[in-house]
Amino acid sequence: METVQAHAPESASEGAAQAPQSDAQELPTVPNRPPYTTEIRVVVVIDAYDGVPQHETRNGLHEYAEARIVNVLAVAHPENFDANDPRIHLAMNVASAEDSAGLPREIPLQPGQQLEVQGEYIPADHAHGGGPAVLHFTHSPAGYVTINGQTYA
Repeated sequence: METVQAHAPESASEGAAQAPQSDAQELPTVPNRPPYTTEIRVVVVIDAYDGVPQHETRNGLHEYAEARIVNVLAVAHPENFDANDPRIHLAMNVASAEDSAGLPREIPLQPGQQLEVQGEYIPADHAHGGGPAVLHFTHSPAGYVTINGQTYA
């Protein structure tokens, strides 16, 4: 799978994500998905890279980054997606003893780098800490991330 090419907004007024362009029927369902979330496939641009904390959470290791959605490819439940706020916190699983799915190791990201990501979207009003929306579950069976042309599930 190749990374989808998208262009970052040229001005702050162009910051809203574009409307979905593909059929949401293609999206697998996240197991036990809360009713306020949705499965999405998007192209994002990295704004800040947080890396992998040195401690494991109850769900194993995760690689974190702050990003902007620049292209929405599919949304399973549009009523749960805020197209007016492109900010997103990425939480990408790194394979560990707790969960062998996801990235094989930390893959450092750079500001301005573009990724294609599929996973579970948690709206900002349901995300922990009052920050932006969260995109996680970016591994099998429901998601993936494509970094530098390499897809990880």
